[in-house]
Amino acid sequence: MEKWRKRAGVGTARRAYNHRHQSTPGIRSMARFEPLVSSPLRRSNFITREELVAMLDRHKTISSEPLKWCICSGEGGLSYPLPTPNPRFLYRGQTERHVPCFPSLFRHIRYPAKYMDQLDAADAASMVANMAKVYTFFSELRPHPVVKWAKRTRVSVEYHEVAQHHGLATALLDLSSSLEVAMFFATHEYAEHVGFSPCTEGRGVLYIVDRKGIPTQQLERLRSVAIQPFARPYRQQAWSCELLMGECFEECPCLAILEFDHSVELAQLVRERVESRGNLFPIDVLSVLADAVMKTDTLSRAAIAEAKRTLGRAYPEDTFGPPDELVRKAGYTMTERHAPILTKGFWEANTAVLDASLRAWLKATAEHRERIVVRHNKAGKVVAVGRLNGSLISLDDFEIVHQAERLYTGQPVDPDFAVPPTLIV
Repeated sequence: MEKWRKRAGVGTARRAYNHRHQSTPGIRSMARFEPLVSSPLRRSNFITREELVAMLDRHKTISSEPLKWCICSGEGGLSYPLPTPNPRFLYRGQTERHVPCFPSLFRHIRYPAKYMDQLDAADAASMVANMAKVYTFFSELRPHPVVKWAKRTRVSVEYHEVAQHHGLATALLDLSSSLEVAMFFATHEYAEHVGFSPCTEGRGVLYIVDRKGIPTQQLERLRSVAIQPFARPYRQQAWSCELLMGECFEECPCLAILEFDHSVELAQLVRERVESRGNLFPIDVLSVLADAVMKTDTLSRAAIAEAKRTLGRAYPEDTFGPPDELVRKAGYTMTERHAPILTKGFWEANTAVLDASLRAWLKATAEHRERIVVRHNKAGKVVAVGRLNGSLISLDDFEIVHQAERLYTGQPVDPDFAVPPTLIV
């Protein structure tokens, strides 16, 4: 039984086409990243307001630098943006500590589980429906100028990470390379129709991930979303962390957990510093789209089929039956084909603004990028990396070479929509 059961995650959801990411025990080594579901509470450290302010002061000189990135090119005709150099530390802020700390795709699960056949029907239906909504989000993105630009220029865009960053339920957790951004989310709570307001009581938590200590085979779980032509992830210097069902973020190796007391003074200080660099939430139609997708109770059979294909053998059909029937019984309406949520008129009204935003992003980032050429063998093994000026990059430079190998070995999820990550940009 244990041999065939697949773990549900966005190894499944994000890169299902790469079978190395449809993990089962024994197929992918989880190293130290796979805890027991009922893991003991991990020890945290308390940090004072004065110590937090001192950390922010030290970080200010680092975060004031513009984001720099490289474009890696190779024999596949694709490009892929990578931050260069990759930051050593990543941060996540929460207004309170939750143990276990699960991604949004798994938070609805009422009982601890590592495999879908351990869920009840309601939880399984919710998971499938949420994954189908992500594919609905993808379908809605087709008219977006960034998507058209990416297909035209053969640039790969991390659509699952973009969906997560705009609030859809995925198996990803939001991180940031900016301490200030993480502290904003740690000191401000969100309420619908109100927005973000300062936390005045209780304890918040700041997580700090030291990427230098993450096992080599686990580094690909941490991916940059900031180097994307979408305004919000770029402004928030966004990263993501991929988890499988049952994995708790607090069991991540080389993770520091700092708890602090909330206060209006600390929240105001953090907000002033964050907003001094510009609006943390630039106007973005993707937030409108994501909100509409999250609230819909109508799903197409095509989106359900994509969710099933993504899960692969992780979905126990002998337990729950066909996924479209499972979701229908949970109260969703099924349609044969996807009916657009945002109208053609909506996109026509917003295209000029979105085009201007894309041009501004390309212009603003042009001086901070370089092109890197990658040569690989048929197995996807990178054999040479160099700059256009002819200088070679050592194959010991794991940050670039490892990501190059991972991207070269992928296969497209949807050739009509996604740019397959077979290359590096």
